[in-house]
Amino acid sequence: MHGNIHQVACMGCGDISLRSDLQKKLHIVNTDLLDAVTQEKERIRPDADYNLEEGMVDSVTLVRCEKCGGGLRPHVVLFGENVPAPRVADCFEAVRSCSVLLCMGTSLKVYSAYRFVKFAKENGTPVVIINNGPTRGDGDADIKVETESVAQFVTCLLYTSDAADEEDSVDLGGRRIIKKKNINKTEAGMYVLSILVKQRETHNTSI
Repeated sequence: MHGNIHQVACMGCGDISLRSDLQKKLHIVNTDLLDAVTQEKERIRPDADYNLEEGMVDSVTLVRCEKCGGGLRPHVVLFGENVPAPRVADCFEAVRSCSVLLCMGTSLKVYSAYRFVKFAKENGTPVVIINNGPTRGDGDADIKVETESVAQFVTCLLYTSDAADEEDSVDLGGRRIIKKKNINKTEAGMYVLSILVKQRETHNTSI
């Protein structure tokens, strides 16, 4: 909904391109600057931003849109900006038609995301939240899962260990796991929900 940093958008014509392609071009035209900043890793901040010395910003050679020459920016909705209305409408339609609303790795503190949890509840759609820590939607969740690694937890749910010789397998924490075959998004959501419900019933407690 808020976009992703792997894409770049032109502020002129709206063309969407890959961040990785832009990064390569920036390296080519800023070779000397790149060499300088990589030697001072202590300037890299926890959020991955780089604390440039005064005056270094002016020395950066920008890469512009190949189609119109416009400026480029991350293809994300930044704080203070509004999510495009068509995208919001698409999200509401997706929630309206889904079997389970699965919220993973999000605090839901921003209302632009939390509103879909409320919308799901109003429509009688089960809400499952998987996160490391509390979220704004905990009180609305039918099931809340606390886990240190959302990715590993979901991987365990969508994989099974009953066919260790199959090709589509990976090793997870020393356990051979096999990806469930031909599972679409709706089936995946229902599968996760069913497993979580079974776990809760087995242990007679909340997860």
